[in-house]
Amino acid sequence: MFDPGKVLKKYCRKIAYGILSLALIFSLFSETAFMSRAEVTEESIKAKEEQISNAKKERDSLSSAKTDLEKLKKQLENSKSDLNNYIAQIDSSLTDIQEKIDNLDAQITEKEEQIEITTAELEESERIQQEQYEAMKKRIKFMYERGETIYFELLVESGSFADMLNKAEYIEKLSSYDRGKLNEYIATTELITLTKEALEEEKATLDEAKATKEEEQSNLEALLQQKSA
Repeated sequence: MFDPGKVLKKYCRKIAYGILSLALIFSLFSETAFMSRAEVTEESIKAKEEQISNAKKERDSLSSAKTDLEKLKKQLENSKSDLNNYIAQIDSSLTDIQEKIDNLDAQITEKEEQIEITTAELEESERIQQEQYEAMKKRIKFMYERGETIYFELLVESGSFADMLNKAEYIEKLSSYDRGKLNEYIATTELITLTKEALEEEKATLDEAKATKEEEQSNLEALLQQKSA
């Protein structure tokens, strides 16, 4: 006997299966995109680690390259008997210090630009992280409410053993996609942590460069006074 309810139910299930199949296709496409993004994220993480290391090295080099004014004055004292030689050495020292100040100006400008870039990178990473988090929340909610039911219907309605294996493979790929998205979220979180650290290191290096510039300017003025005397 013809049962409209059963026909409608079967028809709805076929539509649901079709929608799920389309979702699977989209998921697999997104998974490929994820693999590409994961590679970029891995490169970004390495770049941030290198940025942190370079900023620390820059600060160390700033400290070691400062002019030791007292030592310089003692060296100049040995040349005071020969006024021309004494003035020539002061001029040479003034040139060296001025060159350091010019280099520090360039370094300060570079650091300020790098801080702007890193800040923008941090904001973008945080935006992506929030999008990933919201997407995972929706996915988890859906799987909690409908996941097992859909998987059961897919397997039960298989027309043959081969069909059931194919659908089981689809389910496994969906699970693999979910794991991939979680790994992507974890990688983004790690990138954010490193970007924040890189930003702090860049700011610390900028402060050190500004302080060193002020010190070198004081050295320059002191030597000019010594030359005038």
